[in-house]
Amino acid sequence: MNATNIEWAKNPDGSQGNLLSTQYIAGFFDGEGSAMVLTIRRRVNGYVTYRFRPVIKIHQKTQGVLTQIMNTMGCGHIDKMPSGFAYIINGLDGVLHFANQIAHYSIVKQESLAAVSAVAYLQKNNHRKNVPYRRSLFERLLELREAVFEANQRTRTGLKQKYPKEVILAEQHFIDDMEAWQKNRMRGIHR
Repeated sequence: MNATNIEWAKNPDGSQGNLLSTQYIAGFFDGEGSAMVLTIRRRVNGYVTYRFRPVIKIHQKTQGVLTQIMNTMGCGHIDKMPSGFAYIINGLDGVLHFANQIAHYSIVKQESLAAVSAVAYLQKNNHRKNVPYRRSLFERLLELREAVFEANQRTRTGLKQKYPKEVILAEQHFIDDMEAWQKNRMRGIHR
């Protein structure tokens, strides 16, 4: 694709800008991108705990258009991959920004963007790092993770989950008394 085929956003004064339009990015994302929730399994103090990380990725053989997308979105980074390049957004704020700008223009992947955005929103507003999930929040995040996987199965073939929902629920350690857990944490006891 050369620069003459790219749909450019307009500057506030109406002149042609150097940023891509959100509609163009949405179409590009529908064809080359994915929204996913990475599942991280950890063993901490003898207990198994799971964490969820919302991620947006767009793969391409060349870097140029990914750089334009990154510059337009103002977040994320580009990694060199064996098959080309990947524009990656994995911070909560970046995922929320991308989804809010792109989801309503997406045709194919709107559902997965909405669910990934919901995961990022719940984590940003209801959870502190290094504190166990409350059971109700964990179960909601797991439901959204399943919704993302199901939406992605409709647009991609051969997807598999490394950690099925049943395994996660059987292994996840929940803290029944969060106040006692926090007091013990302050004293250096992590159970």
